[in-house]
Amino acid sequence: MIQKQLVKGLSDNLSIHVSSFLVLSLSFTVILGSLLINKNLNVGLSQWGSSLDMSVYLSSSVTPEQAQEVRIYLEGRSEVGEVKYISSEQAIETFQEQMATYAPDLFSDKSLSEVIPASFQMVLKKSVSAIEHSQVMAHIAQSLQSMSGVEDITWGQDWVQKYSMISRAIQSFTWTTIAILILGSLFVSANSIRASILRRREEVEILELVGASSTMIRTPYILESMIIAFLAFVASCLLCSGVFSVVQNQLQSSEDLSNLGRALVFASPLDLVLYLVITVGVSALSAWWVIRKINSGYAAASKGQIA
Repeated sequence: MIQKQLVKGLSDNLSIHVSSFLVLSLSFTVILGSLLINKNLNVGLSQWGSSLDMSVYLSSSVTPEQAQEVRIYLEGRSEVGEVKYISSEQAIETFQEQMATYAPDLFSDKSLSEVIPASFQMVLKKSVSAIEHSQVMAHIAQSLQSMSGVEDITWGQDWVQKYSMISRAIQSFTWTTIAILILGSLFVSANSIRASILRRREEVEILELVGASSTMIRTPYILESMIIAFLAFVASCLLCSGVFSVVQNQLQSSEDLSNLGRALVFASPLDLVLYLVITVGVSALSAWWVIRKINSGYAAASKGQIA
């Protein structure tokens, strides 16, 4: 009985269901795309953050003991992967190699060693996550600032903070968009089932009169909504997967962005299952909300009145 009603409902209201499918597919595609953008923002931060190192510049009057104290502190941190000492002479030599053709007379100045101090170059271990990266760097920098012999510390903190602010703004926008689209999907599903019920209202009235249970009457309409939502979900996954593959291939073919392209991730199986449950569940809930208003047991008596 339920199966026959389901097949009849899908075939008799094909145009309504097709239009609902198209609208839901577009909505679900934007939702899934927003989730992927939100997810890969963290990947981008991780890729960028892992390439940042810290430069600890020593004062011109630093003593060997003070420099050794800084080294011991850095190497003693479990998060630190590599520590390299660069003397003032090495820094000047490197600078000379880079700038010799532009300002050859610059290096005749004997006071250059005071301008280019000795320093420690430090990078964190790859095991440090993107979220922890900036926190660990900030904590190490704060500890170093109070140590004798340390002149200045740089590790790209300004860029990290700006990127984090932009990332949080985009994440807030995507979650707001997702919430709006979910409500829109609820509205579309409800209207689709409402239109389908209006065309078959007499069936509901007859089934109530012959004593059919609410479960028998409501189930076909709820299943219709769930089937349409499931097909829209599949379509959105296929579309997002195609776009994701194109973007990833484009990034991987770029010499500068190849690492980012390889680091991008699509939704995990668990993410897709949760997404499926939410989208289909929302559609089923909207269908149940509409049909329960009509299938009250008095459909014939309240004909023409749909709350």
